[in-house]
Amino acid sequence: MLSKCRVPCVHKVSNSLLQKYEFGLLIRFWIQSYLDVAIACFIQLSSFSSIKRVVVNNIIAAMLAAALLVATPISIATFFYRKKDQLEFMYEESRTYKRYGTLFYELRYQSKFKACFTYVFFTLQRLLFSASLIFLGNYPYLQACINCGVMLLFAGFVGGVRPYEDKTNRIISIFVEFGTFLIFLGVIYFLKSGSKDHEELMESAIMFGAFGVTCLRMLGMIIKLGFKIHECYQRKKDRVTQVRQEVTVFETNQSNVQSPGWILSSNQPIYARPKNQSQVETSQPW
Repeated sequence: MLSKCRVPCVHKVSNSLLQKYEFGLLIRFWIQSYLDVAIACFIQLSSFSSIKRVVVNNIIAAMLAAALLVATPISIATFFYRKKDQLEFMYEESRTYKRYGTLFYELRYQSKFKACFTYVFFTLQRLLFSASLIFLGNYPYLQACINCGVMLLFAGFVGGVRPYEDKTNRIISIFVEFGTFLIFLGVIYFLKSGSKDHEELMESAIMFGAFGVTCLRMLGMIIKLGFKIHECYQRKKDRVTQVRQEVTVFETNQSNVQSPGWILSSNQPIYARPKNQSQVETSQPW
């Protein structure tokens, strides 16, 4: 709506923001909320108990959401296979990058094509995990094995491919994903019946493990923020240094022009003009 505004400044700013976030914001929001939507969708599908209008409408909405959930990893994989030849030469100002860059801007998409499938595995992991969480509640061992399997799948992908461009993010993501897998593996201990000799120890280990994984994620964001601040500060410092050098050169040139010997030090040709041009013209012979 703001992009249609006739006020020039509003129109310019809104068009600039629209080009940046027209697709990227929606795609990023869908990826971040993927797990929540999947759990809510499967809860609704598992609780079909009557044929009332409200219930039927909710089931239809859940089925549409489930179709979108399943289509997401397939669509991302198809998109990258279609753009495979263009990725190596893609730049930030290209139309594809502006629209869909949120899917690969943080990845090593130019040097490793496999890195492009990070969000395929990301969404697939959450889809299988949410389905296992809702539909396999009566089969705890099968549920635990599937949960560990999908966590190990994504952890193996991150550790093997190392898809992220930023080195810090690459290292932290490996520890986070393998830490998450170990937490799910430790949960299986509480499924066995009978006496549990090390229950308190395992409980403490899982709690501290979850806390450590959360802290690692926060540490990664803090480190990236610190690098960004340092980069901005260094860029500003270099700009100030460059301006000071230009001012120093300008002042030096001004002092050379104002000094008595500037004529001798000048490299430009010097032209002299008579003081009274009319007297010179009258003194010339006919």
